[in-house]
Amino acid sequence: MRVPLAGATVRHPPATAPRVPLPSGRARWYASPVPAGKPERSPREPDAPDELPGAIARFIAHLQAERRASPHTASAYRSDLDQLAAFVRERRGAIRLAGLDVLLLRGWLGQLARTHSPASVARKIAAARALLRWLQRHGEVEKNAAEELALPKVRRPLPTFLNVDAAAEVMTAPDADSAEGLRDRPQTSETRRPAA
Repeated sequence: MRVPLAGATVRHPPATAPRVPLPSGRARWYASPVPAGKPERSPREPDAPDELPGAIARFIAHLQAERRASPHTASAYRSDLDQLAAFVRERRGAIRLAGLDVLLLRGWLGQLARTHSPASVARKIAAARALLRWLQRHGEVEKNAAEELALPKVRRPLPTFLNVDAAAEVMTAPDADSAEGLRDRPQTSETRRPAA
């Protein structure tokens, strides 16, 4: 028997609350009564149909047929969205499209951030946003949960400059007497010929 800590409040279930058995054999009580009749199926139930792979296939077909995306673009979208489907299957099993929420997508991005560059993560977010936007437009989901995701900051490399020695080497004029030398002369203000 558990003994509450000093000063802790003990919550007892209400007398009318139903007890629902859990897989561990213990019972859990709920404050709100369960409605009579068949309860509505949750999007997270393990026996729910897996709708995500079919939605991805329809979206890729839309990209190829209607948007005329190149085969490489369609392949990249398929790869990114198949990674999302594998993550969802691993975390929640079969899922309805309504079960794609921002918490699940953030978990996917947290896993991606450990192994992918920010540019790759941003591309995968863009693929998820495009899929959910298309599903929302077709009435298959009510809300695009991917719109709430923040894109990672992609660092752009600084441009590289020539050092002094390399710049001097470029600017030294080749032999102007040969055809190769005239061809290889840098286009500086002194060597440009006026346009005729």
